[in-house]
This record gives sequence, structure tokens and C-alpha cells, in this order.
Amino acid sequence: AAVDVYEPGAVAKVVTVAAGLDSGVVGPDTTFVVPWRREYGEDMLEDSHQHPDEEMTVRQILVESSNIGTIDIQTATGRPRHWEYMRLFGLGETSALDFPGESAGILKHWSDLQGSEQVTVSYGQGMASTPVQLVSAVNVIANDGLYVAPRLVRGVVDTAGAVTATEPSATHRVVSPLSAEVMRDIMVD
Repeated sequence: AAVDVYEPGAVAKVVTVAAGLDSGVVGPDTTFVVPWRREYGEDMLEDSHQHPDEEMTVRQILVESSNIGTIDIQTATGRPRHWEYMRLFGLGETSALDFPGESAGILKHWSDLQGSEQVTVSYGQGMASTPVQLVSAVNVIANDGLYVAPRLVRGVVDTAGAVTATEPSATHRVVSPLSAEVMRDIMVD
């Protein structure tokens, strides 16, 4: 869970949508005209299924897991700001676990991304994370916008059975409580 990495795919859309909401460039009812496919660089990227050009709200984009709509949200947010949010969500760096062999995952700086990779990171391709990083990122939404560093040990039990709790996990604000609440509401849908 802390060593192996994989492309997180659609789960990363939570980060992209939260970044757009929190930065104020979109709201849950902001609409985009979303085709089922669009060319980026030299690649034709697609949604999971063919559909006519469709006016979709940000809520619908996440609920229907639209790749193209998610790219539109990333574009509205701006690639530099989107990358900053990905880092705040704990992607691209090792966690506080201090686990031997823990991976930082793969998250190139936004300025180093080439071609369609510039936009595929918005929906979790062209980057990689560990399961620990990914659950910690989504946990931000559950924790009212606070990142809570993961930990392996809750406390230490001495020979007499007394438990000494470990220090509380470090936290930092990623998104506002309101943004987290809106995200939870959308995720229920």
C-alpha cells in the first residue's frame, strides 16, 4: 500500500474537481459543452462512451466520470494551480509514514508535462500514486478539507499494558470546509 504505485485513474477526478471548486473558477452547477472526444496534442482523448456534445454541469462531469469534462475543469483552474492542489492533496511525495521503501509516486512538475499528458493527469493518467497517497487524498474531502498525515501506529503498549498514544498526525488545509462539503454532496450522487 505504501510501496507500489499505479495510475489512479478516475479517483484523481476528485482532486481536479475539488481544486476547481476551491479556487472559485467553477461551482457545482457551472456548465461546459462536453463532446465525447477531443484532440489534445496529437492524441484523441475520449470519454468512456460515445455521446452527443452535451452541456454538463460540474456535478454531472464527476458523477458521470467524464474525462473530457474533467479536462475542461482543469483548464479553467489552470495547470499550475491544479498541480499545486495535487501536491497539497499529498500526491507526488512520500507520506509521513516513514515506511521503508515507500514510494513518492510519479507526479511530474506541470511544466515538464508534454502533449496530452498535460491534461490526462486531471483524470489520473500520466501520473502514479500509492494506495496510501490516494486514500489520504480522498480523506481530505471526508475531513472537511484538511489533509491528515497517515500513520501506522496509534500507540505503544508497555509491558504492564499501559498504552501511550503517538503524537497526533500533522494536518494542513487543502480546501475550504465549504468546498469539501460540496464535494461530499457531489460524491454521494
